[in-house]
Amino acid sequence: MIVRAHTGTALAVSLTAFLLVAAPSVAGAQTPATNAPAAPPAAVVTAPATPAPPASDPYWALIGGYEWDTHGSSYGFFGPHYTHPFGSGNVAWTARVFGNYLRYEFSDTTKTTKVRAPGGSASVGLKFGTTNYFAVSAGPSVSWRKTTVKTNAGAENTTDETRTGVNFGADIYGNPTPKSNIQVLGNFNTADKYSWGRVGAKVDVAPKVAVGGEVIAQGNTDIKSVQFGGLIEVRPASQMSLMFRAGYKRSSFDVGADKTGPYFGINFYKRLN
Repeated sequence: MIVRAHTGTALAVSLTAFLLVAAPSVAGAQTPATNAPAAPPAAVVTAPATPAPPASDPYWALIGGYEWDTHGSSYGFFGPHYTHPFGSGNVAWTARVFGNYLRYEFSDTTKTTKVRAPGGSASVGLKFGTTNYFAVSAGPSVSWRKTTVKTNAGAENTTDETRTGVNFGADIYGNPTPKSNIQVLGNFNTADKYSWGRVGAKVDVAPKVAVGGEVIAQGNTDIKSVQFGGLIEVRPASQMSLMFRAGYKRSSFDVGADKTGPYFGINFYKRLN
């Protein structure tokens, strides 16, 4: 039972990467590369209402997101991210700190397990390039987990534990055309040997609207999930993005039946300077 609870630690870290896919598509704007493992997508198309700061200027951004599915799982996070270019501006170092909260559950023929886990993470990394870039990062994560096991007969047992680990992430981002971009993300968590990967793409269909799709695969020996979905991004203001995501998710476990159904997500990105 505790082994399954541990899976959630890596899942939380992986979902952080999953949720960090929204960023404003603003011409000339540099966006941060993050641990776990992503950077919000960099500039895509439409010119901003006000000129973007020079690529060589350091900047702060706020990033957040929330995702849920019909499997009884949900995840939310929020925090600041800092990018500091140096030299010609084609290389930058990055840093971020996030708070997060994870909830999930699963059942077998005799019991139901529910996990609630607030946590936090931090990372530093390097980003090479601007509108097309490659980024790597690493950093620690921690999760304070409460696991409740309730048997079909009504007996209940609760366990508290703290899990720590290190995450390694990589992110490749490109602009095939002036109005489209594609991003490939990968992450590995040492605490649970949990891998996560995503391929996403979007294209501008209006000055402040983009649509796209994504494929996600993640898991370890305890749980494996595959997701296929679409997305709509709106940019209500300069250097700001809201992304709405939805699709189909299938999860299989080493204990209990497979679960399938829709997933939904909301992402937020705001560059502060």
